[in-house]
Amino acid sequence: MQADPAGRPPGLRGTLVAAGLTGVAVAVAVGVRFGGWEGMGFAVGLVWALANFAALAALLRKVAGRGKVDRAGVIRMAAVKVAVYAVGIALLVGGWFPIVALAAGFTWLLVVIFLRALGAWLTGTTKVVN
Repeated sequence: MQADPAGRPPGLRGTLVAAGLTGVAVAVAVGVRFGGWEGMGFAVGLVWALANFAALAALLRKVAGRGKVDRAGVIRMAAVKVAVYAVGIALLVGGWFPIVALAAGFTWLLVVIFLRALGAWLTGTTKVVN
């Protein structure tokens, strides 16, 4: 299987897109049911999770890439990862959004990853589809 043009492994782009699209729908539903701040909190938590996942994937590509390791690239991506964590801590401590909504949005990516793996296991699919 080939990586997509951005260098992500197969399936990663599909997981990010699936989490983003379904997460937007869930954020709207949460906003309608529980209020605007909760919906916004879910959406912000989702964006935080997607940024964290993308930064982790980029860092792992730099560290585990074939050939010589780009030390400057590893340091840059580690700094991006730390910045994503700092933003997350600021969101949690700042009190701008309900913490439960932020946590639910952050967890949504993990739910999508689990459901995709469960679906592949139940259907016996071994090929990863973007």
